[in-house]
Amino acid sequence: MPTSRRWPDYVTYRDAIQAPKVCFTDPRLRAADIRKDDNGIPLAATGKSAIVFRANAGSKDVALRCFTRGTPAQRSRYQALHAHIVPSSPPYFVDFTYRDREILVSGDRYPVVEMGWADGAPLNIWVKDHLQRSGDLAGMAVTWLYVVNDLRRRNMAHGDLANDNCLVSGSHLTLIDYDGCFIPALAAADPGEAGNQHFQHPQRMGYYAFNVDAFPSLVIYLSLRALSKDKTLWQFHNRENLIFAAADYRSPRTTPIWKALAKNRDPLVISLTTALADMCDAPINALPPLSHLVTQASIPAQQQRPWWQTWPPPTYAQKAVRDTQGQEPWWRSATLLSQGTGSTPAGPKAVSTSRLKDQLRSGPQQGSHHRSQSRSPSLAQPPGRPRRKRRAAAVGLTVTVTIVAFLLLAIFIFFVAFIAALSS
Repeated sequence: MPTSRRWPDYVTYRDAIQAPKVCFTDPRLRAADIRKDDNGIPLAATGKSAIVFRANAGSKDVALRCFTRGTPAQRSRYQALHAHIVPSSPPYFVDFTYRDREILVSGDRYPVVEMGWADGAPLNIWVKDHLQRSGDLAGMAVTWLYVVNDLRRRNMAHGDLANDNCLVSGSHLTLIDYDGCFIPALAAADPGEAGNQHFQHPQRMGYYAFNVDAFPSLVIYLSLRALSKDKTLWQFHNRENLIFAAADYRSPRTTPIWKALAKNRDPLVISLTTALADMCDAPINALPPLSHLVTQASIPAQQQRPWWQTWPPPTYAQKAVRDTQGQEPWWRSATLLSQGTGSTPAGPKAVSTSRLKDQLRSGPQQGSHHRSQSRSPSLAQPPGRPRRKRRAAAVGLTVTVTIVAFLLLAIFIFFVAFIAALSS
């Protein structure tokens, strides 16, 4: 596979694919009918790392994914992914076959991924067409939650959840583009994918792990759920996003989308908005799965707590949360301690959902930087140090009473024995 030389672009691939009998090696593809527009130009969809052509091969429509840049161990990645899912392929994936050195372009051979053709509109187009059908949007949110949960159950992640990689036909959702998929066998093989910035965490660049879908999966679920209650939120759509943009993640709680969401009439939307704001400046490796966030947001408001108090973060962070149960996120506490300040998180304070709405509307307090403020405050007061002190005092009192009782019993027995001896 070519590595150092320049990879073909759309024009060179387009010119080559018009002669399938010449450019392909596989007999089925050599006999394929390449789909073309009215001007005889091959139909194609272009992305950041590949160009996809549509063809009919062996009486079946297929997508031919032609790469415009190389990825280390590209062939082995697709082989490992295929081996991971082949026992029971996800119903929202399409079949795929990696064909090495398949297409001849300008004298060199390049790989092609042959995939089953998926009919459907990109997610943002589908949403636009269904803005007046709140039931459809809410239903798609349920479907999305199922797909994300099922990926996690299969011990994998997609790696680039965004509009163009989520195709919707009717009520059926299909995920495409598997270049950045995560499976345990590929944990040490970062594909170099950063995804669409309007769906990804600010620290996404260079990060590749099992929870890589945590942030975009919440962005999409929250967007669908919020739009089902308030279609005016579509004003924040910019053709590359749904309702959130990259700038919103860099300034959580301060840009207009956060204030608009604070007015949403769905309590679940309010809770998930708070969670997303917290996740924006949390370490990316600590982010919880969507299922955990939805479960926490579905319990009564007075019992809710911030996700960073309920989701086990790694090593030191986990200890910080469980030991302090403070209102300050554990990663801020860890930063303060690592700087030698000796500071500890503030004590927890119970707040109401209405206060959360006020915080989202108003943003950071005047005269302070938004990243220095505490994020999602606790919705219900968790057990803190005062309660543990009372419990310890109660245990001490119980022990003291028990000892005194034993002493009195011993004195009584001695007295009875002494009287009996005198009588005899």
